[in-house]
Amino acid sequence: MSALAALCGAVGCLFAGDSLAVGMARATGIPSAAIGGISTGHPSILEAVRRATPGTVLLVSSGTNDARPAGDAAARVSAEARARGVRLVWLVPPCHGPAPLDARSRLRAAEIAAAAAAAGVEAVALRDLPAGACGSPRAGDGIHLSGRGYAALAEEAAGALLAARR
Repeated sequence: MSALAALCGAVGCLFAGDSLAVGMARATGIPSAAIGGISTGHPSILEAVRRATPGTVLLVSSGTNDARPAGDAAARVSAEARARGVRLVWLVPPCHGPAPLDARSRLRAAEIAAAAAAAGVEAVALRDLPAGACGSPRAGDGIHLSGRGYAALAEEAAGALLAARR
């Protein structure tokens, strides 16, 4: 059984967030409420929390598109998920291509990870996984992953979550 199948189990998984979530959902066939190019405060993320049934594993990718600090928005989403019994997992941004974009991604990743820790929800640092590391294979734009890359990243993130629970 794959790590992703084990993670989702009987309760199911749902992706929400930005283009990274869109890519992972398409590559894995897991349902998605994701929209490319959105920020952590986008209403669709909070709406995905509200639509998810208790116990659902909601995998949220955001941060790279945020021009402003992301901590407050991440804290609101985290609190709503906890209140509704949704297992929220922040997929903290991977390495992102050009240096200026990656610098902002690192900053937002730290904010989201801190908000997740403060709220007691899970987070996976995608940059620490082989498919999310700097230098991992990318699509033609140098930022996004290929279909195989997205599938590998989703599987690696699920594996990291399962290992953390042991």
